Amino acid sequence: MAPRIIKAQGLDPSPGVFSPKGKDRTVLVVDDDVQNAAILAETLTAHGYQPLVAHSLSRAVQLAANQRFLCMVVDMFLGTERGARLVQQVRRNKTDLNHFTPIVAMSGAFDAGVVTEIRGMIDAAVVKPFPPRDLMALLARMSESQGVRDAIEALRGTEEKAA
Repeated sequence: MAPRIIKAQGLDPSPGVFSPKGKDRTVLVVDDDVQNAAILAETLTAHGYQPLVAHSLSRAVQLAANQRFLCMVVDMFLGTERGARLVQQVRRNKTDLNHFTPIVAMSGAFDAGVVTEIRGMIDAAVVKPFPPRDLMALLARMSESQGVRDAIEALRGTEEKAA
């Protein structure tokens, strides 16, 4: 499935409009730009999400290994590191807590190398800078379908136990 670039102009960005559904509200934000990460975290909090921020790949890997997230928002360029490594690690390991977690890739520019690295592994992509409401609209849609993903994951677990 090809990544979608989300455009949500005209949507109401006020808190409550894009509030998460269900009890799982934790979103991992991975961005080495401290100011950008803070803006995203503040916006997520205002909309009822619980952001956890990682400013490095190593911290993001550590957090993703120990907690399941509603969604992961990952910058593709983290200084000298690449967010694509986190995406690949999560998607390739079927026992990873976040294997089925939606991943939103973000970047100021998606070069051909990054697109090739993450092809088929992300659920959406946003180009920085983007209005926070675009991400909130995207997360609201992902939050609504979380119950469906949970049911599919539970069925897979039941099938594996039966086999």
